Amino acid sequence: MSPTPAASSGQILIDAAVGGDAIACAEEQFKAAGYATHRDAKNSLMVQGDRETPTEGTGYEVNVARAYLGPVDGNSKLLQWGVQAETRQFKTRGSLVGYEIRTPTRGEVLLLTRQVTETCAKA
Repeated sequence: MSPTPAASSGQILIDAAVGGDAIACAEEQFKAAGYATHRDAKNSLMVQGDRETPTEGTGYEVNVARAYLGPVDGNSKLLQWGVQAETRQFKTRGSLVGYEIRTPTRGEVLLLTRQVTETCAKA
């Protein structure tokens, strides 16, 4: 998986022929970190991992990590690598609606997405 750094934007570009391997690698890394993983049904080049974070009180937090590949304008042989990390805060158990994004995002999920990029988006 030879990444090609885009000159000025800091993007990581991956050969489309190995895009599926990069996403499978990210999925393995999420699982190894104890995250439940989910593949996007509409986009096979995106995987999400989530893990509940212990908190005090009745609320709870969920760390969410995503890795994905997207198209590059004008070049069908390259895909752009991306990751996202967020921590969602829920006020009560049993309700998946009404969460807020925690600011700042927990460091552990940020570290995970950085490690996934270093491991999966390089040769």
